[in-house]
Amino acid sequence: LETKILSAQEKLEEEIFLGFRRMKGIDINQINTKYGINFIEKYGKILNKYENLNLLVKTSDGYKLTPNGILVSNVILADFID
Repeated sequence: LETKILSAQEKLEEEIFLGFRRMKGIDINQINTKYGINFIEKYGKILNKYENLNLLVKTSDGYKLTPNGILVSNVILADFID
């Protein structure tokens, strides 16, 4: 059994994936604190792109997928992979 050590970036991507699969979406303050990043700065282009397509919506804590966003979530999530 091989154990894979995940990089910080891989852990961040995993957290984004899991967060978007939850109804309330992702909490960007929590992610910023945990990973020492500025989520909006790092992913702003992607967030704007999918917000403009009505596939992502801003919440009080961060972002979540819209019903249509859920249907194409694999495409959206692939964009967050560095």
